[in-house]
Amino acid sequence: MTKIWRQYCETNNVGSLKRGGDFSSKLSADDLELIETLKQEKGSISLKEICEILEQIGDVGDNISLSSISRAIKNRLLSGKVYSRKKISQLARERFTLNNMLYTQLFIDYSNSKDVRTITFLTKQESKYQMLELADTVMHQSVKDV
Repeated sequence: MTKIWRQYCETNNVGSLKRGGDFSSKLSADDLELIETLKQEKGSISLKEICEILEQIGDVGDNISLSSISRAIKNRLLSGKVYSRKKISQLARERFTLNNMLYTQLFIDYSNSKDVRTITFLTKQESKYQMLELADTVMHQSVKDV
């Protein structure tokens, strides 16, 4: 409270004081274009990899922080697109192979050819029961064969 009173006595104002610092961007338009190109070519590129490339090729030199690059990716790219900083895992890449895409398209085509009212789905309980029943049958058959 004394800080606010002292500020009011000195400035006749209780509003917050201006903070110092340089808020201008260290990344030029060419740097932003390079970052966007890197994100388009390799979507899962890390911030550290982008920083290393900027240090080698870009206009910034060695004084760029990872948080500055992160803010640029989120808010300031020239196209206005917003890119994620998350790395794409190997599993996510495997989902979009040609075989998986063809299988998915075949399944969608097959589903569209069926009448919606005739499609039934198994619940977890039904599928477990059928699996246990199948395992029990296989077990009995193997015992009888021996």
